[in-house]
Amino acid sequence: MNLKSWICLLLLATVLVAPVFARANDDTRDKNSPPANTANSNEPAAVPTAPIASPSPTTALNAKVTALLDALVKKGVLAPAEASVIRNASPEAEFQLLVDALNRKGLIDAADLSPAVPPTAQPMAQPRAIAAAPAADANPAGIPLSTPDAEYPSPTSAAPYSAEAAQAAGPAVVPAVTPVRVLGFDSPKAGGLLGLKLGPVTFTPYGFIKATAEHDTSSPNGDDFPTPGGLMLLPGTNIGPDSDPEYHMKARGSRVGINLEWPDITSKLALTGRFEADFEGNFNESDNADVSSIRNPNPRLRLAYVRMDYNYSDRTSFFFVGGQDWTLFGSKALPNVLDTTWVDADFGAIYNRTPQFRFGMDQELGESSRHFKISPEFAVQMPASGQVEKLTFCTLAGILCPPLVSQTAGFLSQIGEAEREGADSDKPEIAAGLTLQFQLDKAPAVAPAQIFWTGFFGERTSIVPNSGTSAVDLLGAPYPTALVAGTPLANGFKATSDMYGNQIGVQLPTRWATLVVSLYRGGDLREVLGGQLTTDYTNMSGLVPMFYGTGTDNVAGTLSGFAELGCTGTGTYYVPAVPAHLTAAGVPVAATAAVPQTCSGTVVVAPQHGVRAYGGFIELGLPLSRWFNADPKGHNAGWQLYLRAGKDQLVHRDALAQLGFVNGIGPNQTGQALGIPILRSSVAQATLFYRFNRWCTFGFEQSYYNSRAIPELNSPVGFWTIGARPTRTWQNERTEVGPVFTF
Repeated sequence: MNLKSWICLLLLATVLVAPVFARANDDTRDKNSPPANTANSNEPAAVPTAPIASPSPTTALNAKVTALLDALVKKGVLAPAEASVIRNASPEAEFQLLVDALNRKGLIDAADLSPAVPPTAQPMAQPRAIAAAPAADANPAGIPLSTPDAEYPSPTSAAPYSAEAAQAAGPAVVPAVTPVRVLGFDSPKAGGLLGLKLGPVTFTPYGFIKATAEHDTSSPNGDDFPTPGGLMLLPGTNIGPDSDPEYHMKARGSRVGINLEWPDITSKLALTGRFEADFEGNFNESDNADVSSIRNPNPRLRLAYVRMDYNYSDRTSFFFVGGQDWTLFGSKALPNVLDTTWVDADFGAIYNRTPQFRFGMDQELGESSRHFKISPEFAVQMPASGQVEKLTFCTLAGILCPPLVSQTAGFLSQIGEAEREGADSDKPEIAAGLTLQFQLDKAPAVAPAQIFWTGFFGERTSIVPNSGTSAVDLLGAPYPTALVAGTPLANGFKATSDMYGNQIGVQLPTRWATLVVSLYRGGDLREVLGGQLTTDYTNMSGLVPMFYGTGTDNVAGTLSGFAELGCTGTGTYYVPAVPAHLTAAGVPVAATAAVPQTCSGTVVVAPQHGVRAYGGFIELGLPLSRWFNADPKGHNAGWQLYLRAGKDQLVHRDALAQLGFVNGIGPNQTGQALGIPILRSSVAQATLFYRFNRWCTFGFEQSYYNSRAIPELNSPVGFWTIGARPTRTWQNERTEVGPVFTF
């Protein structure tokens, strides 16, 4: 039996045995505690109270507590749901519950609690059964729940905690699994950030240190994260005598950030911000880091934005976000995975971070105890097509280089402006979303449910001028000036295609399990890491090629369609001049003159279209520790298991078109060059998290990745050769394990 089999058996044994120990821990604790309400251990225990015949110190105290609760809600210290729990408690327990809530938030510590017990309040014999904190504060074993902009609730959330909070009493029950929500819903309140002061500005550092070891049974591209098809893009790729297994270790997924809050003259306006970076950038290359460059990754900007929230009333708020934040489309639902380098991109998860202006509002609906809220959002984003300027035939292979363009031009453009086809469209990218939030399960420490829709629309443009290096196409033909004289094409042309998408999803947390489903469909989803990394294709159906253009962006058909002119009627492509010469047999051949392009119809810009794709993922989060009633303050409170499956697939017709096939017969390379040969990629995963305490989490993740080549590409012996065998399917079994320490 190999090592991986032993690890899987050990994982299964851990899942089965750990809750038993957790239950034993609870039994021991319960023997030393007064009996709780056996009907429902999560409900407040009854506290006997005597009828109040006349005003008493307790009555006066309760009135003061009520007034204090109202003030704390207005200042954003307590959520309305938290205040409601305290108000609904018995008069004797009301004050103590408020003290406990402030203690959990780190506003008071153990030293402050000793004199803070009213003389008439009864002792809390069983705090675990008296009050259950709302989901917003449930954090017994240090599993950070979703807060605005918190990325990975478990285990890689970077939500800040104060030193006092680490010693505070935990909630009454192990929290349910909270979905990953990188885009906040409830607006923050002024003065709500606890942290250090630098003049009038409050700031709180946060982050995590993550070190993982990974083993892939097949990683042809050599990356330490899974990629579709191992990025084997060429037919006949042979990766050697085996499947190219690899072993990696990395710490570059570690992250650091800072939350900020600025004061304002009105308590209705909250001014907050966030800056976040990781070390997932490129690798250093210098004299002192040649050999060790793989161990010297560069920092990379993730988030940098400011946010303004105007709390118009207790039920209505408006917000504005400016800076680099998560995209509205795609990022509303993400899987909770251990490997955060790629986060299952191109395997059913779509997301990205981009500069944007985002506007929205939060509105509470009705008076239901399920707290229905709705949030419409609208964003103006940086237009970006995901084109990679270094991926040109000229840069990669030294062929199809435009005149006077060096082989390094694409690479230099890549490190200069990164890309420009989105910006060359001269239009912003727009996105919108609508989210409905409500409390599906009223049990304590269960996050609200969400149902949402998001969508986006943008354009990409490749500009081909009739001058300089663009005056001659990739095959040496001159610009057809005579054929387009007096038309808008006389000075060049633009090739444009649309980028668009729609996403629907649900996140349904309950005390027993949390279900997350995300589904999407769109065209040219490369920007949000979908569509198998494809972009656009050129449709030359019914057209005769006239000119294969090279845009100012240097992208010339490597992973996208050529910017091309075509003739709607009959015509001929340019025939170059041939000098006089001798054949191999010594026969002289007379010189021939160049023959320019001819067209009996109209010269037009060949239409381009985004490659359509669809997919999504489903995830089931299981709170194992809660199932077995583990001690929420103990070391067994942090067991969570996630099961998920995802898929990203191209529309078959478009998959053929971006490779130059016409109706499945081809290839016809007149409008397309090197495309993506992969039809679809899928993943099945299991992730086990064990949170040892508030700061330390251990994760184990087992994944099965699969990619299939487009069927029409298969030769009689298969498209790839993997492990000395022809195949059209790439498979990778990936194991990842490691600790995550948050701060």
